[in-house]
Amino acid sequence: MCFSFFEPLHSSFKHCRPLLCVDGTFLTGKYKGQILTAIDVDANQQILPLAFAFVEGENKESWLWFLRHLKVGVVQDRPNVCLIHDRHAGLLSAVKSLQEDADEPFPWPDLQSRWCMHHMEVNFYKKFRSKKLMDMFKLLCSQNQEGKFNALWKELDDLTQAH
Repeated sequence: MCFSFFEPLHSSFKHCRPLLCVDGTFLTGKYKGQILTAIDVDANQQILPLAFAFVEGENKESWLWFLRHLKVGVVQDRPNVCLIHDRHAGLLSAVKSLQEDADEPFPWPDLQSRWCMHHMEVNFYKKFRSKKLMDMFKLLCSQNQEGKFNALWKELDDLTQAH
């Protein structure tokens, strides 16, 4: 396994939103395995690639190793950082260990974990195969007013129950 982060971008993370998007993807070609990445977005909506790691596979152990290095090398003592992710089972398990395991050498109890809207949309569409329902779901995800959110939620819930 190999972990790396970009020092100039690490310094800029201190001035960005406390938000990290993490994901893994397959390596193809001569070398096999996975690459795990962490990115952020600055105030100008520019993507900042903060860290990456080459690992054997996307599993709990690899994610735990990557997130520990991310915490120590990039996040450090910054509180309430939120991870946006695709709900990979290994990642969810690693996050839970960092938040709750009393024996964790690099605990991260204030780590927040949220699902990526794009991945949720894809899964939603696979389940219901309806562009209309998916568009309603996307609208629901972008609501910032509680009343509109609740009304859309009820309508979408009714439609998906009937689907």
